Amino acid sequence: MIAASLLGTVFVGCDRTITGTAGATPTTVIDAVPPTVATTPAATTAPTTTTATTTATTTATTTTLKAGGNDVLGPSGWGPVAIGMDATAAAATGIFSATPPPAGRCAQWSAVAATPLESAVVSPTIGVAALIVRSGAQVQTREGMRIGSTAAQVHEAYPSFDVADVATPNGPVIAMPGNPKAGYRLGFDDAGKVSYLTLESLDQDCYA
Repeated sequence: MIAASLLGTVFVGCDRTITGTAGATPTTVIDAVPPTVATTPAATTAPTTTTATTTATTTATTTTLKAGGNDVLGPSGWGPVAIGMDATAAAATGIFSATPPPAGRCAQWSAVAATPLESAVVSPTIGVAALIVRSGAQVQTREGMRIGSTAAQVHEAYPSFDVADVATPNGPVIAMPGNPKAGYRLGFDDAGKVSYLTLESLDQDCYA
């Protein structure tokens, strides 16, 4: 799991250390990228859900994002991109501004600004391994969890989550209702609110 733009992540297995901040546009191709979840302050105002039709455009492709579901992350993905989708199909969605081939190692793809995604991590073996939510994005899970949710609200939505898990190194992973092959990895700020949200494959092979 990787924080928004892999917030404060230290990538292990590369020939250099890479850090990022929310809103950055990483283009780095990575080997193993263990996501060290940073504790950055949550936005003052929690994002609200919207179902407005949005259009994401790249220089090569224009993709119309359909209303009625693009404000939801999970259980299989977000909008036109799904966990486990192969790299060619994921690139064809048009929601990524850069799609370096994950040849022999995992690659991080930055998403266009019109989406609530910061980026995706793409594996050469399983395709889309993780979808990272942009800080402050207007997106939530089917159970109502979003960036800005408190640990108590997360527990209410996912009873298997213990509020003590906020201190879990690299963030706790919550089992995905309706999809046993995926989970939500979380990061919390000092106020105990979700500051980092990723949907990832439990079979991902890109980081610890």
